[in-house]
Amino acid sequence: MTPYLGPDLLCQSATAGYSFEVTSADETHNKLNKTNLLPKMKNLLLGAAVSVGLIGIAQAAGVQSGVTVYYNFDGNLNDSASSLAGNANTIDDNLAPASGHAGNLGGGLFGGGSYLGSGVGTGHAEAAFSPDLDGGTNGGQVQAITVQWWGRANSLDTGWQAGVARGEGQNWRFHRQGGSQTMAWQGGGGDIHGGANINDGEWHHFVGTSDVASNTRVLYIDGVVMSSQGIGTPINSDTNLPLMVGENPQANNREWNGEIDDVAIWNRALSEAEVNEIYNAGRAGTSLGAIPEPTVGLLGLLSVGFLALRRRRR
Repeated sequence: MTPYLGPDLLCQSATAGYSFEVTSADETHNKLNKTNLLPKMKNLLLGAAVSVGLIGIAQAAGVQSGVTVYYNFDGNLNDSASSLAGNANTIDDNLAPASGHAGNLGGGLFGGGSYLGSGVGTGHAEAAFSPDLDGGTNGGQVQAITVQWWGRANSLDTGWQAGVARGEGQNWRFHRQGGSQTMAWQGGGGDIHGGANINDGEWHHFVGTSDVASNTRVLYIDGVVMSSQGIGTPINSDTNLPLMVGENPQANNREWNGEIDDVAIWNRALSEAEVNEIYNAGRAGTSLGAIPEPTVGLLGLLSVGFLALRRRRR
């Protein structure tokens, strides 16, 4: 096919053996308008752009979407959830040293600092209750939640040592599985655990999810599903208990001996793909708060704006 572009557009088809002629671009525009093809094409393109924009907006916050609490321990014990894209934070749930803990920070996995625990009888850090601590649930039963943290054990030197916890019974918690070398997640209906040995002086990534709608609770260690089970009884949201980092509010003398970094709580259950995205980013030296946002949302909005402007000018 050899086209000629000029005032008149002539298209010849070498394969079909015939040709057709359109006298001018204006006449083509008028013919398309009369047959309603041009408006339909415009609406189709505009609809596609709107769809892309809306999908982009939904994805823009990425793995940070729905975060209610975030401790990066970068020089302090403050809650930084409000700085994350798509966060669901309602109040700054800042931690404070408690029970003799000096508030000392370790070197941290990501270089900005970490919670440092020294074992039994050395205290912990805690935040008073707010709905954010249970993924936005203000008393009653938790419908959906994810809890994540990075931990490095100097020593697992007492049974049931706590990493991050809201209490015993049906309250959620991450703790050592008895006297074993691994961690357990209480995400409704009792502890679930895997066989990964985390008592090796290395950093490990822990994630627990619980979702009543899908009747699923999952424990991940280093991006791998350790256990996935149904929810016997949903997690309790006890307004009388604080959140503790490095201890359990209802079982004293179970302080963590080692470092804890990048603690986060969501009001939704992360997918396995999202957990792996966070884990892989962490292994590459990027904390949750530093994971870049997807750019597709901006591109989609620009497309919508461009087509809307063209439509107004017609």
